[in-house]
Amino acid sequence: MAEGGDGREAPWLRSGLGEHPAALVVARAERWYEGLFAETGLVEGSYRITLPNAEDESRSGALAPLATLPLWAWVAERLGVIWAGVYQVLQRLALVLAWWPLLALLLAAAWGDGVLRRRICQSGFAYASPLAHAYALRGLAVVLLLTAFVLLLPVPLPALGVPVVGALLAVLLAVAVANAQKRL
Repeated sequence: MAEGGDGREAPWLRSGLGEHPAALVVARAERWYEGLFAETGLVEGSYRITLPNAEDESRSGALAPLATLPLWAWVAERLGVIWAGVYQVLQRLALVLAWWPLLALLLAAAWGDGVLRRRICQSGFAYASPLAHAYALRGLAVVLLLTAFVLLLPVPLPALGVPVVGALLAVLLAVAVANAQKRL
């Protein structure tokens, strides 16, 4: 699959992860793309359905000159951009999956820290802040939604953005758990 965008994301991927892990991420994304879209015929079918071919020209009669319009080259380019975007999303998902051990450790540590801080506050009869809890939960929801949105952006993203977002999620999770209210 041809690399989408202006080609900045691939060097960032190699510099952020190293050559071997970056190659594994790209290989996983290509395997997913081939298995889900190319081998199933979705890519070829989208071009076949959208663009006119010689058979369409012969059956169209008086409308045959429309098949030679430059519009079809533009449509073919747009289809290429769409499929490059799909590949880019798959590559970003493969990148997130490559970071999962660190993300799991971060979130487990944040949960443990939040529980520990909550117990310390309870033992000292300190007040758990419902405002901090509510804002942390809202922050978690916003960061997760923005992360899902960023996966679709057609701009190059650094590979080290994943652990940064993971650390932000860990901080918000720790605050939410530490300030959880007593359930009656």
